[in-house]
Formats: sequence, structure tokens, C-alpha cells
Amino acid sequence: MLELTALPSMGEEHWVPLVRETDALLVQGGDALYLSHWMRQSGLAGLLPSLRAVWAGFSGGSMVMAPNIGEEAVSWVPPAGGDEALGIVDFSIFPHLDHENMPENSMADAERWAAKLPCPGYAIDDQTAIKVTDGTVEVISEGHWKLFTTLSADNPLDGQRKGEQGLADPQRRRQTLAPRRRGGDVLARRLGLDRGRPSSPAADGGISAAAAEAKPHADDPDQSCRSLTHRQASRDS
Repeated sequence: MLELTALPSMGEEHWVPLVRETDALLVQGGDALYLSHWMRQSGLAGLLPSLRAVWAGFSGGSMVMAPNIGEEAVSWVPPAGGDEALGIVDFSIFPHLDHENMPENSMADAERWAAKLPCPGYAIDDQTAIKVTDGTVEVISEGHWKLFTTLSADNPLDGQRKGEQGLADPQRRRQTLAPRRRGGDVLARRLGLDRGRPSSPAADGGISAAAAEAKPHADDPDQSCRSLTHRQASRDS
């Protein structure tokens, strides 16, 4: 367990070696901007490109990988303001789509959220996961989702949004988007990349198959993003 708010007061020798040996980082939901802020303050954000781990984010733990979380998703306001997150991938995520306990997460709300984004955005329900491997974005779903993308710059309707609906149809699940930084493609792949050449993707199965899945959580949104749980595979397996 990493307590991000405590890391700035600790020497790196007390936690960086442990993180480097970890095979997977399991990141719970909560306030994505709060998480982004403390990932930067603690030094963990800068460490990500050098890691060999898989990032598995749930709800806010997935949203933090985006360039922006969207104005409607802002709760805790960072010192610099705005809605910018880490920008590891080149799309934003609207989780818990049409959740029965979240009336503010309807498809109409997702459309309003997407209309203000500077990048593509996925609205996904709790039966949907997003996996990123070598720049390829794969939607794995037994529920429903929608991809909002910007029209091309030479289109007279530029600036509007078009959406592609996704249902539980294997032929509709795979989308490809260029990552913002090839040195940081995560969610369902290994983090350790140099800036020009991607490493091999994570092995099939296990933790990599569950990455970026949006699941409901009962944690306090201001508290749940303060920690990261690390899980290391048995070296005997």
C-alpha cells in the first residue's frame, strides 16, 4: 500500500525499489484530480515510464490517465485549477454510465461531458473495461459504452461531436487511437517504455485483463485516491 500524501516526506529509497519490483499497480476509484496532484507531488507520476508494471485503474484510477477529466467531473480543484490529469493516454473516460445509484451519469450527461473535451472520450458502464496495448485501445464489454470523437479539421462541422455506440458485440469492441505519449501507454499493459520504442505488452490473462475497468465503489472520493495498492506476482509461478 502506498500512501501518496506521505511519500514526499520519505526518502525515495524507502519506496521506489518496492514499486520497481511490483508487477501490477491496482489503483482504486475516487477523485481523479486529487490522485493526479499527489502522483506528481510524490514523484510517482515521473516514475511511471520507467516501470515494468501493469496499471489497473478502477473508476478515478482510470480517469487519472487521461489528458483531461472533463469540466463536469471536477470536484476537488487542484492548486493550478483546470481539469488536466496525467495525459498518459489520449482519451478521457466517463465511468459508471447509467448507474442506478448515479442519476448524474446518464448518457445525456455523458454527451454534455464529451462536448467540452479537447480529446476523444469513452463513456462506459460498470460491465465495460478499456485495455491499451502498444497504442491500440480495446473495449471489452458485456454492457454498453459509447466513444465520442472529434470530427476532422477539414470538416465544415469541425468542433461538433460524433459518437459510436458500443454494445456487447465482439465486432464493435475494438477501437484504435494514437496515444499521447508512446512512452506511457498504460491501463492494460506494462508501464516500462522508453520514449520512442514500446516494450512488449503484458502477458495475456491475470491482472492485465482487468485494467481500467470501471466498477462502483463505496469509498469516500476524497480518501480513496490517496493510496495505491501494489500486487506482486509470485516469483515461484
